[in-house]
Amino acid sequence: MFVIKEYRKGKTIVRQGTHGTSAFLIKKGKVEVFITDSDGNKKVLASLKESDLFGEMALISSDARTASVIALEDCELAILT
Repeated sequence: MFVIKEYRKGKTIVRQGTHGTSAFLIKKGKVEVFITDSDGNKKVLASLKESDLFGEMALISSDARTASVIALEDCELAILT
């Protein structure tokens, strides 16, 4: 089942190290996927746009989230739990 949710520019959608149970499909907007190392340095892994999917590993693994995701602009996401 999908739930539609809006995230404002700058909002954290997924936080590295937290437990996740959802995947996200971008319906509108852009997001940035990044990791923060033990020294606090940010490394951008990807910029995703409309029709891209992220967080899907949470649906098949009980591991913690491996990266953070923030909204680069106002976004509308379809959340699959």
